[in-house]
Amino acid sequence: VKDPKLAEHLARWGINIMSLEKTDKTLAELQFELNKNHDYNAITEAGATLVPVAGPGLTGLTNLGNSCYLNSTLQLLLLPPHGPLACRFGGEQPQMFKACVGKGHLEFCSGRQQDAVEYLEHLLKMVSRAEFAAAPERYAFDPLWGLGPLSSAFEFTTQTKLTCTVSGTVRYKQEAGNAVLRLTIPLDKAVNQVEVEAGNAAQALKRAKVQKEGKDNGMQTDSDEGKSGGATAPDEAAEAGKAVVPRVSLAACLEAWAVDQSVADFRSPALGGAVSPATTSQALASMPPFLVVQAQRYTTDALWQPKKLEVLLDVPGTLDLEFLRAKPAADGETTMPEEVDNVGATVSPPGAGAAVAAVDEGVVAQLVSMGFGENGCRRAALATSNNAEAAMEWIFGHMEDADFNDPPPSSDAQTASAAAPASSAPVNLEAVAMLSSMGFSEEHVVAALGSCGQDSERAADWLFSHADDLAGAVAALNEEASSSSPAAASGGGGAGGESSGRAPVDGRGVYKLRGFVSHIGKNTGSGHYVCHGLKKVPAGATSGEGAGAGDDAAAAAAADEGEERWVIFNDSSVALSENPPREHAYMYLYERAE
Repeated sequence: VKDPKLAEHLARWGINIMSLEKTDKTLAELQFELNKNHDYNAITEAGATLVPVAGPGLTGLTNLGNSCYLNSTLQLLLLPPHGPLACRFGGEQPQMFKACVGKGHLEFCSGRQQDAVEYLEHLLKMVSRAEFAAAPERYAFDPLWGLGPLSSAFEFTTQTKLTCTVSGTVRYKQEAGNAVLRLTIPLDKAVNQVEVEAGNAAQALKRAKVQKEGKDNGMQTDSDEGKSGGATAPDEAAEAGKAVVPRVSLAACLEAWAVDQSVADFRSPALGGAVSPATTSQALASMPPFLVVQAQRYTTDALWQPKKLEVLLDVPGTLDLEFLRAKPAADGETTMPEEVDNVGATVSPPGAGAAVAAVDEGVVAQLVSMGFGENGCRRAALATSNNAEAAMEWIFGHMEDADFNDPPPSSDAQTASAAAPASSAPVNLEAVAMLSSMGFSEEHVVAALGSCGQDSERAADWLFSHADDLAGAVAALNEEASSSSPAAASGGGGAGGESSGRAPVDGRGVYKLRGFVSHIGKNTGSGHYVCHGLKKVPAGATSGEGAGAGDDAAAAAAADEGEERWVIFNDSSVALSENPPREHAYMYLYERAE
């Protein structure tokens, strides 16, 4: 029943609903405020007496409006006193830097909050492309740092081992160009698991008690919020909102990253494409000078809503990753055939044999009877070693390919890979198809991929930057590659061949924690970022008497002579940190220990 004169009728009983104000908070509001204040106070070190510092490398960056992700990421990269970014940048205004890096990017050119890890990867990739376009001859070696492009100081190679459980065959695959080591947090490995379970049980009992008492007294609880009016029980709600936060070690996260995982519906090439149980594991094939680690605190719930994991990480100051180093193939291991991968795609290495396997006409006839073209069926039979079931899977996965109905390649086509001038690595056929669809000829695309290490994005940038004279640029690449091919085979050569075959920088896998970026908020698209870093603080930095920014020699001398201290970079505020909250961080930067 709706009463249009409800206010007048209640006024007769002395109730003035127009002047009523909400005085109590719901259980959900109390719990959210408790968690928010705890994270914010811990990360920003609110309440502590922080001593401001200023001087070389201790300059804050103005928040331009939702630009704390940029400020924190840049401060993190500038932490190493003689790191790769410090050799290239200095004194850029945040407005100019943001506009330059975000140009052409849908998200980073906007004023919205962004993910700091995604911004870091974009920044490294953009700077690497710009370096190659501006000075290709220095792309392979930078005399200022002794490395290649900026990204080479952070990139590492991972090795994946795939094992067919039935046949016992294995396949090793390496993937280069990784800039961030992403670690999931195994909550079931919490060191205080017993306390967490006991706390959750006690919290559930208290919550049930609060809800029961609230209903008996006519008070509103979070479960009936929106169903009835009334007040809440604030004291009991605040008590019920307390919970034991899980504490997980970083070592447990690393072990979870490298643990064997089962592969569902794996079609083993060793068994003719038959479904077989399989396992896969990861390892690090190279250890970069600087390692960026992301703690994946943010996930989605059952309703695909952003959710932050309430967990504390035990992060050591020194990290030894040698136990994750990839090992070579063991004696007695049988290599898995390379004819068919998990979805039946052809992955045979170029030039591996001149003979083409015979096609089973019975399999082809069976597939043709289903309405597919004969050439496509022959390709499927060749790709799957005449396994009818696997061939059907192959057809469904490749029927949209441009060459699906073309005649199968003959043995002479195996020699076509010799035309790839700038790299001896196999040509990325998917990248060739994608870039050719943009209007570039296949010859130009193959040359661009060869000069860019089979990286499709760098190759696209190279093609567009040389669009005025592609034929001349490709001819120059071919001539340079042919003249330097003997040297390239022995590890030397010109810039063109060296840039495509540049191996990741490897070294000892022992690291020292240099800094970290923390995030306050429920998801990475909102909230606030803060950076903590280990910096050399000159003696006069706390009183503002450090060397001026214009005196480079004095600034460098003061920084070298300073004592390493933890510093908090909260946008334009820079101060000594009393209690670095590394257990709350989202992204960590480790530097190889001397």
